Amino acid sequence: MSAGERWSRRGFIGGCALLATPFLARAQFSDYFLTIKRETNLSTVLDLNDCVKGRLFVGPTYYHGPQNAIAGAEFCDTLELPWRNNLDEISCCPPGEHKAFIRTDGTLGWRVELADVVARDNIQIHIGNSPRDIAGCILPGRWSPSRACFVQASGASIAALKMMMGSAHRPVYVKIVA
Repeated sequence: MSAGERWSRRGFIGGCALLATPFLARAQFSDYFLTIKRETNLSTVLDLNDCVKGRLFVGPTYYHGPQNAIAGAEFCDTLELPWRNNLDEISCCPPGEHKAFIRTDGTLGWRVELADVVARDNIQIHIGNSPRDIAGCILPGRWSPSRACFVQASGASIAALKMMMGSAHRPVYVKIVA
């Protein structure tokens, strides 16, 4: 099966794209790649209710075209706080490539934590719906058509991501593109 066929054969769970079984079986034995492409500008905003919207892609990605578009499998939308000079808990994560790992401890349950962000720690992709749930992290889900800074189906997005990623012991990489 070609990469194109692998990306085009997907179903939907809780509003999130779920790749077909052949990819799942193969992916459990290799590195796992996530890419977040931000859709809004990273201007410094003082209002704590403002947000940065993006899209989460799974699998190996590459960039093409004049607008640096991502070719890959779109998984779900994302929600982050605006850029605030990389201040802990009130700023989004700086763009770049980051190693990550799976965490299952604490009250947030299963989540992906970025490991090598300069001057920051505990940046995670976890369940949540609005800016008050973020604390400098990344929320997966589907943008709400009726609320500006809100994602719905966040729990379903995390559950589908957990099912796709399989083993918590394999390397995970997160690329954030502004």
